[in-house]
Amino acid sequence: MVSRSGFDEWVLDCAEAVSKRSRDPSTKVGCVIVRPDKSFAAVGYNGFPRGMEDRDEWYEEREEKYDRVVHAEMNALAAMKETAKGCIVYVTHPPCKECTKFLAAHQVAKVVWRHNEGIQNRFDTTRSEQILNDCGIAFAVVG
Repeated sequence: MVSRSGFDEWVLDCAEAVSKRSRDPSTKVGCVIVRPDKSFAAVGYNGFPRGMEDRDEWYEEREEKYDRVVHAEMNALAAMKETAKGCIVYVTHPPCKECTKFLAAHQVAKVVWRHNEGIQNRFDTTRSEQILNDCGIAFAVVG
């Protein structure tokens, strides 16, 4: 019998594939929102808002990029055709506190992200984890 990865790992691999659509040269983030029945509800990646031109020079200047980029979690929530309440959110990177608050406002059931030593050292996830705990939202760091 051929072994296969667990569901969380598989969906995180899918989120990784989604992240490849990002034009951000330094950080590519992907997000997959999964319904309670384990079907995909929406995907998103970090990038400029729809309708905005993707100018290389805007990605190259950090402040310009940060002022324009919509995070993967926000893009996935914007793509939802239904409520995200009770869904599980899989993201390639730990969510920032702003995305965490938005996910909590949408009453997701759980947030799962892949451990990434480089990212973990660049961003403090303490506040995001506190927000999830305060809202009773489960989270898991895989790998």
